[in-house]
Amino acid sequence: MDQLRILLIHKGDIARHGIHQALPPNAMIQEVNDGQEAVFAFSRYSPDLIITEFDLPRMSGIEVSRAVHSIDPEVEIVMLADAFDAAIYAQAVEAGVTNCVIPELLENELAPLLDRILQTVALKKEMKTGQIVLGHILKGLPHPALLLDARTMRILSANTAAAALGFAPGQICSGDICPTNWRKVITRSIVSGDDVCRNETVTGDIVWKTTTAMTSGTTVFFMAEDITEAKQAHEKIQESENLLAAIVDNSYDAILLFDAERNIIQVNKRMLDMFGCTEEEAKAQRIDSLICSGSREGAAFREDIRSALDGSPCFFECCARRMDDNSKLDVEVFLRGLAVRSSTLLLANIRDVTQRKKAEVDYVSIQRQLEEQILERKATLLEVTERLSLELSKCDILQDKLGVARESSKQLIATSRSTPLQPGHFIHPAALGLSKRELQVVIQLASGTSPTAIAQNMGLSPKTVSTYKRRAMSKIGIESEADLVRYATHAGLVF
Repeated sequence: MDQLRILLIHKGDIARHGIHQALPPNAMIQEVNDGQEAVFAFSRYSPDLIITEFDLPRMSGIEVSRAVHSIDPEVEIVMLADAFDAAIYAQAVEAGVTNCVIPELLENELAPLLDRILQTVALKKEMKTGQIVLGHILKGLPHPALLLDARTMRILSANTAAAALGFAPGQICSGDICPTNWRKVITRSIVSGDDVCRNETVTGDIVWKTTTAMTSGTTVFFMAEDITEAKQAHEKIQESENLLAAIVDNSYDAILLFDAERNIIQVNKRMLDMFGCTEEEAKAQRIDSLICSGSREGAAFREDIRSALDGSPCFFECCARRMDDNSKLDVEVFLRGLAVRSSTLLLANIRDVTQRKKAEVDYVSIQRQLEEQILERKATLLEVTERLSLELSKCDILQDKLGVARESSKQLIATSRSTPLQPGHFIHPAALGLSKRELQVVIQLASGTSPTAIAQNMGLSPKTVSTYKRRAMSKIGIESEADLVRYATHAGLVF
């Protein structure tokens, strides 16, 4: 994990609290001595943790907290003071302060407290890094996948497949954009507390296989796989299997259990029907008197029995004899050994060849249908691939145009920074009465950020950003963005 960055804001006597000794030696620490400089330092260094005194020159600790919290609501802020009354504590919490500390009351507990706070900051930073990695993994998935804030159901990241369904980062995963039952599935999974939940849900004619996984205490991964075709194929296969099972149960099959001396011990009902005998008549026979005619006579059949007893099943076709009229049947025999208690018996499954051939025909038919479906899917995939290639070509063109625009912007900023500011134009932002929003817009414009990107960063409309820019330029007394860049550079807002 990267080094922790800590911004320490104090008037110069913070050493008496033992703060420096409580901080990790490998942390990157920036120290400033007044509130206004602290805001500029925060914009410059983007610290993970702010430790500030309440009483500061030019801006109080609460004002500093309110300013930086408007830029980054997730930053951890610790405020030190000799005392906190209810009103000051409420103001601090409203300004985004996460910990209000009176060092003199803590004595030896200050270092453990700061250590716990630093562990929380490190964990948040690690979780944020994990979310970024997870977002990259999510983008490579072929099925619609989302990364959500578990508390607000706001979409943090959406892959290409999800974007095609209308999902986009920043949206609330509501019923308006979710296919039917998706939100219910996600909510039910979060409430259940299980790390991973898998469900099936139906939207119209589409069957979705959903996976919900809690990636942290506040984020949840959700993926929905369209299994409609697979489900239909599975149902067809299941229907075929059920049909085949019904055929087996009602076909000319027989099951016989016999010992190593070939004496029949047990038979099923179908065997009695197939061989035209009663159970007593069947048990009075030896197995080879029923099925060992034709190609499997004498020594060959005894060799099959030895192989089955040694654990090598045998499969062969032969002729069987009905006991009532001595008529013959062409059958297939599957022979295998079966361990029963201390002895080994043999199990013979005898099936009419006619039914086997019918089953083979059915199987070939199903296989042909599946091959046709695969060819159709390949054709569809080829068409989608061609469309995707066309869209990627369009994206490359737009990327080239964006690169040209960025180069132009960089040249404008470079020229503006190298040109001296007109006399009388440099007045400190605090003296001009720039609002926090106006100051944020000025800093980002001077840094080369486009108005559209600023609007996205601040959660505003481009029109509102334009209004803040116009007001700031009016207060400063300049008329062009080039002068605005020069002003921000000379004022130390950008580097």
